[in-house]
Amino acid sequence: MSQHAQRYSPELRDRAVQMVAETKTKHRSDWAAIVQVAEQLGVGAPETVRRWVLHAGASPARPATLTAGEAAEVDALKRENAELARERDELKHANLELRRTNAELLRVNGILRGVANFFLTESERLEP
Repeated sequence: MSQHAQRYSPELRDRAVQMVAETKTKHRSDWAAIVQVAEQLGVGAPETVRRWVLHAGASPARPATLTAGEAAEVDALKRENAELARERDELKHANLELRRTNAELLRVNGILRGVANFFLTESERLEP
C-alpha cells in the first residue's frame, strides 16, 4: 500500500504555527503543545506541525508572523531609519566642510597676524 502525502493549506499551516505559539505556555514542553495542536486541527502527524513551526522560523514562545498593523509599523520604522541615516551622513559631510573651512580661516588669520606684526614692527623701527 503506497503512502500518499496529504497537502495542507497555507492558512492551516499558519494557524497551526500561531496556535503552537499561543498554547506553548500551557504545556510542559514545546512538543506537548505541538501534539495538542496537531490533534485539534486534524493533522495526521505532530512531526508535520513541528516542521511547520521550524520552517516558519518561530520558536513557540513568539509569534511566527506579523499582523498587518505591525508590518506597516516595521515598514514605517525602516523608512524613518533610512531617512535618519541620510540626515546623519549629510551632517557628517557638513561637519567635515566646516572643519576644513575653519582650518583655512585659522591659517589665513595666522598669516594676517604675521603681516600685521611685521608692519607694526617696521613702523616702530622707522619712527624717529
